[in-house]
Amino acid sequence: MSVPRSIFQAILTVGVFVLGALVAFSASAEFVKIKLPDGSIIGTYLYKPSGKGSYPAVIVLHHAGGLTDHIKDFTRELSNENFVTTAVEYASESTWPSVKVGAVYDYLQKLPEVDPERIGVLGFSRGALEGMRMAFKWQTESPIRPIRALVSYYIGRGAGWPKPETPPILFLHGDRDVETGSGEVVAVCEKLKQIGNVCEAKIYKGTGHAFTHESRYGEYDAQVSADAYKRAVAFLNKYLRDAPIK
Repeated sequence: MSVPRSIFQAILTVGVFVLGALVAFSASAEFVKIKLPDGSIIGTYLYKPSGKGSYPAVIVLHHAGGLTDHIKDFTRELSNENFVTTAVEYASESTWPSVKVGAVYDYLQKLPEVDPERIGVLGFSRGALEGMRMAFKWQTESPIRPIRALVSYYIGRGAGWPKPETPPILFLHGDRDVETGSGEVVAVCEKLKQIGNVCEAKIYKGTGHAFTHESRYGEYDAQVSADAYKRAVAFLNKYLRDAPIK
């Protein structure tokens, strides 16, 4: 007996959907509670690749909207690129963001799945700016916490400061961003390169702030988001995974 074409297509569609879901969620996930120096507790969503080994780790810092499902989904997806990833709610309560994220950094260094010398940061909007601040602060306080690579998605309220201590950084930014002008991003990147730092800036034409999701700034831009993700992964592979440790 032959199977009607409509039923066959439905079965095929369901099969593809299930396979895609298995690939998308191949990383293990857990919610981890970490104790801060003042005794308070913060939680972070931790994702590990399905294979065994010592992986680079990426701390994902959310935008001003908080730790949304969009940020958690992005963090999970990035772990499928063979990174241990974690998304932390760094802006809640009264403790400084650098203290909270620093505790997460220390936790990652102790995990057997993490290469303790290869920890990077990827931030969205405010999270990108906080990441730059931490990169400077953590080189002058004890314990030293080097950020080996930094990816900035549409950095908010200024493009940061062109300091020699800046780790290799990738800016992913729109030329219609109303929070930070693309010209400022390009200028900071050029100054960083002039003082011997690694800096790349991809400016997307016709693109505004928060292009990775629907928000008050506008709609989700799937094409730009896909290109930005590929560039982010390539940058992290080059400067976090493969670059020699100095």
